[in-house]
Amino acid sequence: MAGEPYLSIAEPKSYAKADILEYFGIPPQPESDLFKNIKAKRQFWGKRANGPGGREVAQTVKDWIQKLSKLLEDGEFPDAPIVHTSDGGFKVVGEPQNAAELAEQLAAFLLQGDIANVLAVAQKAMERWGSDPEVLLILALTLSEILRDYSGQLKHHVFALADAVTLDALTAQPNNAEGWRARARFALASGAMAEIQTLEARAYSHGIRLPAEVHGIIATASFRTGDIDTGIYQLIRMVDVSGGDPAVRSVATDAILTEVVNPLLPIMDRKGAQAYVEAVQVAAWLADGVPESQSELIAYRIWAQQAVGGVFIGNFALKSFIGVLTGFLALPIYGNAASRPGWRVLRDGPREQATWKLFPQINSGGYIEDVHAKATRKFDWQTHVGQPWPTPQQSQALVREHGLTKNGIAVKKR
Repeated sequence: MAGEPYLSIAEPKSYAKADILEYFGIPPQPESDLFKNIKAKRQFWGKRANGPGGREVAQTVKDWIQKLSKLLEDGEFPDAPIVHTSDGGFKVVGEPQNAAELAEQLAAFLLQGDIANVLAVAQKAMERWGSDPEVLLILALTLSEILRDYSGQLKHHVFALADAVTLDALTAQPNNAEGWRARARFALASGAMAEIQTLEARAYSHGIRLPAEVHGIIATASFRTGDIDTGIYQLIRMVDVSGGDPAVRSVATDAILTEVVNPLLPIMDRKGAQAYVEAVQVAAWLADGVPESQSELIAYRIWAQQAVGGVFIGNFALKSFIGVLTGFLALPIYGNAASRPGWRVLRDGPREQATWKLFPQINSGGYIEDVHAKATRKFDWQTHVGQPWPTPQQSQALVREHGLTKNGIAVKKR
């Protein structure tokens, strides 16, 4: 018994009959073993709750066993769906009698991640109230939400149902912004980029101000089709429409880092450097007032400043000599001539005689390497994306590998 696989299952997959039975080892064991298995599982996790580690997990499992065993104390599983109650227990729910009860049930199932019951209740509601605009909107929002969050786990018939319901809901209430939200979610999940590109104009023709989420969806579609400028604009609109909602700012910041900032790295030319600086500036605006997003941007902002700033690569002894000789009048000229932008120093890295010694210096504190760890491309001196940067000793080895040495000084191959 101690080796039975069901004993180690921490929680049921769902509240459906088959999944709760599986939680207690049925099948492969017969249903007549239900109470024996409940007892074995309760004792199994009771021992672990008193062990050296994992007590919190063990207590959670014990709570599950207690709730489910009480639910099943009559020895029969209810045919109706089961939802959590506010006190941490369970209750069996019947068929909803109106739109409000339907919305409440669906919300409970969504919170539990019980997609099977979401679909079952939605199908019955369509058969019963399929022409009711309020019900259609509730179903459209519900189905589009599971497409948004679980699209990879859903079968084709769910997409077909969501397509029909979101279209019917939008047709029934074209002046309701929530209908546009639901249709936008469906379009993104199904890859209908062409439809998303027309959403804003179509909604505008009905006098609709699109919800912030829809602007985020349009931004995502724009990025996927290579329209970076529109994507950035829509992220800004997303934050603006939300009134600066911190949650929306957080999502928008993540989006611009993933879709715009990281793909610009590594910087390989002056145009790329300028685009990177501008993108980070937009990201900083999007993150305004959101502490965790602002903190995440610190390294990006440091590199944006260093990337376009001049890094001195000249001879410091010569610099001092010129300063004294000319009364320091020539220092700005020499400084500019003997400086290179940070992006170029990093690009040339340990393969360039004039800059390799500054390669570790520009990454002082590790900030810049952390930023480039999320890059989607690689430097020429890297063998693969995400490769750790060379140490000072490894940099010298790279110089020897890619260049010549004369009197102990590395020089570039010609």
